[in-house]
Amino acid sequence: MDLKGKILVSIGGGIKVKLDCVPLFLLIAALTVVSVQGQITSGTIIVFGRSGNKFYVAADSREGKWGQHDDNYCKIASLDGRLLFTATGMIGYDWNPNPFFQSWTAQGLAREVFHSVNHEPSYSVDIEATATQWVQLAKIRIQDILMTESGADAILKSMENNQVLGGVFAGVDPNGKLRVYKVAIYIDSEKLRKRELVSPEILPIEEDNFPVPIESAGKQSIVNEYLEGQTKQAQQWKKELSSNRKFSKIKDSDVRLAVQLVDLTIRNVSSDEVGGPIDAASLSSTGKVVWFQRKDSCPVN
Repeated sequence: MDLKGKILVSIGGGIKVKLDCVPLFLLIAALTVVSVQGQITSGTIIVFGRSGNKFYVAADSREGKWGQHDDNYCKIASLDGRLLFTATGMIGYDWNPNPFFQSWTAQGLAREVFHSVNHEPSYSVDIEATATQWVQLAKIRIQDILMTESGADAILKSMENNQVLGGVFAGVDPNGKLRVYKVAIYIDSEKLRKRELVSPEILPIEEDNFPVPIESAGKQSIVNEYLEGQTKQAQQWKKELSSNRKFSKIKDSDVRLAVQLVDLTIRNVSSDEVGGPIDAASLSSTGKVVWFQRKDSCPVN
């Protein structure tokens, strides 16, 4: 059997979490391994943070495919105007179509799970249930890819620090408190050839366990160097960003810094894997998503 498709990948590695999720029953355990061909899409820079009762995120727009790229990808999703979501890693697969597997995207799975979990027309959402069910569903989809003849090789090319896929969810719970969860799927490279994923993991980001006010995912080297501030280059960047008026229209200083760091990465990463317009949004304990920058091609809600 010969199936043709394409892999959508957004390189990640900034999410490190430590809590096991519910065991997953794989629906394709008895499936015969099939042959598949695809195109890898790679590269992203996402900067996010939590400041008190506010979560904020900024991301580039580029998806690259074998030397070519498109700058219209929407990496931040506002789900019903009540939840912010972003993902990094293997963010989707187009099976082009066939009768055995479903094409999917990380954002599409998030929307599916969100509407399944959150029925009430309220500003509050069940963030933990949404994040947990999303990562479980994503694991099934990735396991489908592993069952193809070339799936293990494709996933290996997309991995960074053994992470296949990661996501960040932010919303307000029924008690009016802002909740942020980071989730990830990892795979041990030694188990990759056996087509074995490790258990999904999820970690709540509370105010007292958020180690730094701002984090990044994807092409992290520039952001990490800037935040550590140990090099002459980092000091030069700090001076540059403090005097740069390019994003002065963004009055929220946290969001502005996140956007500046995405822009800094785009200008300094020695590849074409990141680029395009920068989207940015925030969500506070009021439960309202606010967009600061957004491509016309990306839905408000």
